[in-house]
Amino acid sequence: MNGPRVRSLSCCRLTIVLTSVQPVHRLRTRHIVAFFLLVNYAICTLALIALRRREPTVARPFRAWGYPVTAVVFVTGTLGFLVLALVGDPRSALFAIGVLIVGLIVHAVVRAMR
Repeated sequence: MNGPRVRSLSCCRLTIVLTSVQPVHRLRTRHIVAFFLLVNYAICTLALIALRRREPTVARPFRAWGYPVTAVVFVTGTLGFLVLALVGDPRSALFAIGVLIVGLIVHAVVRAMR
């Protein structure tokens, strides 16, 4: 169960690095961080949906209010926002996507080394 904690800490580290590289008042940094966080939230919500479909009999440590409607509405809205962010500020969105791809590659390499 270390996965969520590691991902949250990684997300915090990325936010610190991005805000250190550029002043906080620069809008681009906030776009990159917001894009990155929304992708993370969408993935977490999709994981919730997948887990509940794949293993419906497993005990749940928490209840998701309005599930599955709220989860589907959230993912739909998030994906819509991400598309608009990509259209509105493609440079920041593509940078965030690049960071995510690099993170996936690093994760795959570290996992393969274990």
